[in-house]
Amino acid sequence: MANPIYASGDFRIVWNSAQITDSMSDGWAEDQFMTVTPNGPLVETSIGASGSMSISKLADQGGVIEVTYMQNAPALKQIDTVAAGLQIVGDASGIPFGGVFTFEDPTGNTPNFLAWNAYLVDKGALTHQKVMGERTVTWNCEKLIFGDPQSIEANISSYLK
Repeated sequence: MANPIYASGDFRIVWNSAQITDSMSDGWAEDQFMTVTPNGPLVETSIGASGSMSISKLADQGGVIEVTYMQNAPALKQIDTVAAGLQIVGDASGIPFGGVFTFEDPTGNTPNFLAWNAYLVDKGALTHQKVMGERTVTWNCEKLIFGDPQSIEANISSYLK
């Protein structure tokens, strides 16, 4: 049996697909380029004096997505364009500040995810030095759902029943 292949060059990420295209997947930094961190647990449990468990579903089911790019990455040009429109014109620009952020591994060997209401919160610091620098862009999302993004989006109506 063959070992599963990890192919970081094949990963595909899309944010706010009307504005940011597949170039989001171009120009990642050379080492650790993406970190996805849930804000916390989905539920908390408590054990009463009688020994029975109570389960509390927590409201915060979001997370933080950080993607590090080389400073000359095509994705940064698009991200900066969206951010500039929001900074200069604001809501009148018609550019949505938040959207769906998806991560897909076409090999199927790493977990995919969908981030609902993912908002750009930090464009990252710009540095100039002897060699190419990196910028880390950060999004916060309302819901962080691990699984196949296409299946999740296709089944939303069945989840609401």
